Amino acid sequence: RASAETIAAMRCHYEVLGLERSCTEEEIKKAYRKQALLWHPDKNHHRAEEATQQFQLIQAAYAVLSDVQERAWYDNHREAILRGGSGVDEDEGVDLMEFFAPSAYSGFSGEHGFYAVYERVFADIAADEESVLEDPDMMFPVFGDENTSYEELRPFYAFWGNFVTMRQFHGADKWDLREATDRRVRRLMEKENKKLRDAKRKEYNTVVRELAAFVRKRDPRVNAFLKKQKEDKKKEMAETKLEQERKKKTRAKELQHLRKQHAAEHRELDASLDQIADQLSSLYADEDANEQKKEDGTYCAACNKPFKSTKQWENHQRSKKHQQAVATLKAMLQAEEEDEEKEEEEEKE
Repeated sequence: RASAETIAAMRCHYEVLGLERSCTEEEIKKAYRKQALLWHPDKNHHRAEEATQQFQLIQAAYAVLSDVQERAWYDNHREAILRGGSGVDEDEGVDLMEFFAPSAYSGFSGEHGFYAVYERVFADIAADEESVLEDPDMMFPVFGDENTSYEELRPFYAFWGNFVTMRQFHGADKWDLREATDRRVRRLMEKENKKLRDAKRKEYNTVVRELAAFVRKRDPRVNAFLKKQKEDKKKEMAETKLEQERKKKTRAKELQHLRKQHAAEHRELDASLDQIADQLSSLYADEDANEQKKEDGTYCAACNKPFKSTKQWENHQRSKKHQQAVATLKAMLQAEEEDEEKEEEEEKE
């Protein structure tokens, strides 16, 4: 439970920031910057303790009012939160409103610190639930301390963030069924009482779940895990980016190598084509020269041999080799003529 001093210290978040309850998000930001600058401990060495406490209230107020969901919850339960709680009611569960205020705990260590205070709060809720449970072996996750790891903490927030009470809240009943005059009236009484109990039960579930969310947002263990998770994600993205850049450079080098290789192949192909063109040009040039020599009469058809000058041609005509070639050529021509005549005669017959 909150002490009288703690309850007295509870101040409205709007009051701390000097705002009206109808203020806008932009007004909240401006007021926070103004108050934070005014009460920052580094600027108030002459009243360090007071400035530190006030600065913490300013930060806590801004944390709630800058969050749309938390602000809505605070607005709907403001009076109860500022009034503080009264502990455990015999039929109404644990009064938790005082624990939505930043003054519910002082720092994080010690008997009045964050871990000790909320460990006791959730232990009280669990004990209250156990008092009405039919299953005595049911286990409730515990809050732990500063040494509790996030993996151990995860089941705690999963359970309390989806909390469902076993209490029936008969204290919310409007009618005493013993006063019913007949069965019809009794059924109507029962129906209205059940509706009121369900509403009270739903409200209590919501309060416990909202408290779990309130605590989780301020839990250093959760924040440390989320910070590390964010850093790991950032590191992973940086490594992925580096890997993508490395692959991009590798592909660029491979592409450059392929371009050079293709350029070399094209040069080789061009050189081969040039060589073939030169060979064809030389061949056609030789044939043209032979044709020219034939036309000039310096070509021997019998020997299939060209001559550079008329004198060479005349000397060749007197050679024995040329005369034998001419005789052979004449014999071949004569034989061909005889064969043709013979074929013609055969065709006539």
